[in-house]
Order: sequence, then structure tokens, then C-alpha cells
Amino acid sequence: WLKDKNAVGELRWAKAWYMADRASIGRGKASAVPEWLDWDLWQACAPREQFRDNIVHYNWHWFRNWGTGECGNNEVHFIDVARWMLDVDYPERVVSNGGKFWMPKDQDWEWPDTQMMSYTYPDGKFITWEGSSGSMGMEKNAFMGFGTASMVFGTEGSALFCPGGAVLVYDKDGVMVREMTADGKPVKAQITNTNDRSGAGWADSTPDHFANFFEAIRERNQKLCRANAEIAVKSTFLPLVGNVAQLTGEVLKIDPATGKLLNGSATAKNLWTREYAKGWEVA
Repeated sequence: WLKDKNAVGELRWAKAWYMADRASIGRGKASAVPEWLDWDLWQACAPREQFRDNIVHYNWHWFRNWGTGECGNNEVHFIDVARWMLDVDYPERVVSNGGKFWMPKDQDWEWPDTQMMSYTYPDGKFITWEGSSGSMGMEKNAFMGFGTASMVFGTEGSALFCPGGAVLVYDKDGVMVREMTADGKPVKAQITNTNDRSGAGWADSTPDHFANFFEAIRERNQKLCRANAEIAVKSTFLPLVGNVAQLTGEVLKIDPATGKLLNGSATAKNLWTREYAKGWEVA
């Protein structure tokens, strides 16, 4: 794809999305900590709370004390691709809108179940992310037939980055002109059943990522990492700052060179950090 990047012209905009039908997490009940779980270590830097039966293993994502909602859970994967393709670092303007529209009210879910974020970069480039965790079947009719993906738009066409690494390139008329995978095999132009992850577009890249990470460790060479810590910081910054914009309802202005907040209320500035558990404070 990188060799054919000019096929879509000058890239100006990228769009990432995630749609899922998540079930209610209910109301958690205080209970004894399982013998296999070190609850204190599990909570890490977060202020301590009593163990409840609807937090571990996965539902912690939906609690503000430990998680970031769907954006930190899933946005970061495909917005990372979008940022990479547009060749941008930190945004200069961030806005977010959303709320709890689909999930039952009688449950412990704290973050929005539906959220839309927009990031503006220097030179007029921008990235948008759309997510819905309780979309009532919308993932089956999501954008381009994928419940989650990333797409970049240029002056001469567009390119769709499918789950698993397949890339579909379209011309100005929306006609697919190229399809690529890492192994060179053709892929479907549309995968309409997003719950069926057996297609080429859903190839599992996790083992390859782990292998690359372990190779860099063994060789003690961070340049071998396809995405090192510096890259990770710039991508994980996006859902975090988006949540600050969501919680405050403010248009946040950011220094695109450093990622520092340039405006905002006292609430926004307080959200730039968090309360740390004793012994986990940042020096």
C-alpha cells in the first residue's frame, strides 16, 4: 500500500469507526475477591474500590475509574491507522459529542455508548471517529460493510483498511481498482456479515504483532518495532483527549507540536491528569 499511496492523490481526511451490539453489564454486587485475582495489583494506579462481580475480566472498560469507554477500547486501533496514513502527530482542535442512547439505564455502564469525535490537524487535515456500543444491529449495516475499519480520502480516490490488514483502493467514482493483502491473496470488496471473521478481511494479525514485539526485545532494538512507544503515545492520546472534550463539552485547542492543552476550563485541565492511588503517584 505504501508504494501505491499516490493512487488516491493527496490525503486530506480519514474516517474510523466501530459498531457493536454489546449486552447490558447489569448492576454489580459486592463480593469476595476470587482466589486467583490480586485485586490490589489489578487496580494498579486507580483509586481503590471494592470488588464487584461485573468488572473483571472485560467490563472494566465501561467504568471511569479504570477504563476509557469504547474509544480507548477500540477507537485507538483504527484511528492509529488513520493517523499513520495522514502522516500527522498531535491535533490542534478536538471536539466530541455523544451519550448513552441505546443501553438500558438500569446498569453500571458509565461512559457514552455512542460517541463521535473530530480531530483537526495543521494544513487542514482531519480525522473523525464514530463509535456505538449498543447499536441495535447497526454493525450489520455499518459503513462499507464493516463493523470496524478505517478509510482515508484523497484528491484522486480513497482506500479502505479492513480488519486484519487488507486494503481496498477506490477511484473518484467509487470503483474498486486495487485490492491488497499482506500475503498477496485477493479479498472480498465487501464483507457484509461483520460477525463472520473467517474472511480474508478478518485475518488475525495478532500473532504477527507479538512476534515483531518479541523480536525487538530479543535484539534490544526498538527500531525493529513497527509501532514503538512514541507512536503509541500519539495514537492513544486521541481517545483520551476526545474523552476530555466529551466530559466537558468544550472545543479543545492543542499544541500540535507537543500535545499540550492550550485552553479549557479548570475541569478540562483537571482531567488532563487523574487521581492516583497511594504509591502510584507520578513523580
